Amino acid sequence: MNTRLIIAFVISIVLIMVYQNLFFKRPPVPPEKGKEAVVTPAPAEQKPQLPDVPKQAVAEKRPPRAGVVYQDVVVTTPLYTATFTTYGGRLKSWRLKQYQDRAPMHPLGKFVQNLVAGVMGTLGFKGTKVDEGPAQLVDLVNTTAAEDAPLGISFTRGEIGYDEAIPCIPSAAGVTLTRQGESQTLSLRWRSPKGEQIDRRLTFYADSYQVDMEVLIAAPALRKAGKDTLALEWTAAVDTGQKGTGFFGPIYYTSGGLEEVKPSKIKGEATTVAGTEWFGFKQNYFIILIVPSPKDTTLIMRRAPEQVVRSAQLTPLEMKPGGNARLAYKLFLGPKIAKLLAPITPTATKAAGYGWLTFIAVPILKILTFTNGLTGNYGLDIIILAIFLKVIFIPLTHKSQQSMKEMQQLQPEVKRLQQKYKEDKQTLNREIMELYKRRKVNPFGGCLPMLLQLPVFFALYRAFYDAIELRHSPFVFWITDLADKDPTYITPLLMGATMYFQQKMTTVSADPAQAKMMSFMPIMFTLFFLGFPSGLVLYWLVTNVLGIAHQMYINKKQ
Repeated sequence: MNTRLIIAFVISIVLIMVYQNLFFKRPPVPPEKGKEAVVTPAPAEQKPQLPDVPKQAVAEKRPPRAGVVYQDVVVTTPLYTATFTTYGGRLKSWRLKQYQDRAPMHPLGKFVQNLVAGVMGTLGFKGTKVDEGPAQLVDLVNTTAAEDAPLGISFTRGEIGYDEAIPCIPSAAGVTLTRQGESQTLSLRWRSPKGEQIDRRLTFYADSYQVDMEVLIAAPALRKAGKDTLALEWTAAVDTGQKGTGFFGPIYYTSGGLEEVKPSKIKGEATTVAGTEWFGFKQNYFIILIVPSPKDTTLIMRRAPEQVVRSAQLTPLEMKPGGNARLAYKLFLGPKIAKLLAPITPTATKAAGYGWLTFIAVPILKILTFTNGLTGNYGLDIIILAIFLKVIFIPLTHKSQQSMKEMQQLQPEVKRLQQKYKEDKQTLNREIMELYKRRKVNPFGGCLPMLLQLPVFFALYRAFYDAIELRHSPFVFWITDLADKDPTYITPLLMGATMYFQQKMTTVSADPAQAKMMSFMPIMFTLFFLGFPSGLVLYWLVTNVLGIAHQMYINKKQ
């Protein structure tokens, strides 16, 4: 492995460390103290003026009344179990039946992780021992307070005297769907002492994560025409200090495209976004989408309390005396899979993309999915992918390794030049380049295969944190989740060993200091790879092994 290849690889690792900050779109700039930030998309044509959003954009919540009994309404389908409460018709839980919160760790992995935690604790560092309970179903609702449960509604101007502390009346005690193609509608009716009535009708489907929701408003006591604004909320608990690559936070779509807003950028002051087609919340591999009809609504985001982010979609209402109003929404709460999102709205598929790497990541995932139909094991599919790419790059790799071998043969002459011009670096560099030119050796030839494979490496890196297909996919023995690190650190250590061996086979440095630095590089990269997804480490390990085999073939041939 020559110096240029090492430099290229160092750059790739550094880029991975800063990847999220470089390639995710920037969220709206936080507002000044005491002011409300207003963000408008960058449309191709002139947009209408921002709607008149009241200062209190989302009405204050009224907590459940003491002594009042609120009923739970449970919806069960083959895909999920949802629990609604008659307190405001809010969603208490949405558990996905086909997905668990973690993959069980192999006993060897537990032993190593607990051993490492013990050693770290002895040395005075923080170490957490593995104490696994039974795996739980993934719940897309993670708030605990009743007034923080999602899908609450409010009327921001007060024309409708909505008080969610008054319990809703459900049309049924629960909903159970079992047959393919089956659907059923649940109605949650709220009625005020003045006779105002709000019906929230939710239609569930046995074979889909989609929910169709209607909000019907009747205000017979309203004596004059008026305007109000209905706010439909999604609330989620977030950790502003959360680390990792997968995105966890609010998202929305405007004519300017998809935006992902880091929770750390959302403050107590409201941030207003005009012209939103839909909004939602992304949780790494899962997503919540709320699509209104009509579109082009206003989105309000704020943090209250500190660890809860509230996103509310504001839809204006024209209320006539004694009249009715109707609003319709499409909801999606499930895994982030493009083909499942497409029926909700065509632009929803953008939320299942992989940023600027989509054009590489999608074909790679299609290859893995295709081979998985034959193998049933994504670990084997990653090995097949590494072999497939190695075959494609054989001509370039062969030329690169021949170039490095030729450079090894030139090292005695390079050493003589270094001795001769050790006091004149400029002349030394010129003479070395002339030497390469005379012998027709490309000193940069060793970098090309590595540089061509870096986009694949980045795409796989992103896919392991975003693609639901790879989540909790086991390989063999101790690797029970290819999207998580190897808990035994065996594969990163093997990767480091193969990197060291490959380096010894191809090193061309005549400078002792440089050679010492290069010998340290496998150790450094092993440390980097300790926390990488085990599937990514497996890919690089197989690539190294194939590179060693190819180099041995070249050496034997020569």
